[in-house]
Amino acid sequence: MKASPFNQKTIAEFHDKKGRGVGMWGDNLLLLTAQGAKSGELITTPLFGGREGSDYVVVASKGGRRCTQGGSATSRPTPTSRSRC
Repeated sequence: MKASPFNQKTIAEFHDKKGRGVGMWGDNLLLLTAQGAKSGELITTPLFGGREGSDYVVVASKGGRRCTQGGSATSRPTPTSRSRC
């Protein structure tokens, strides 16, 4: 699964700016790379988040879109998930 064109642009900007001052999120953007539960493919997703002391706070949504129960299969935690802050 490939990231949407908007996410691809955001991910490229994150890398170009080393995670600082990215789009409307400023310094509050994280990249999460996870392996698809069914496809096994790696996909990177930009997420809004920040720091609370030594912890990370991550905000994720589907932008108001409906979520079917079948969609939960894609969010299983795996040891190969990585985040970049």
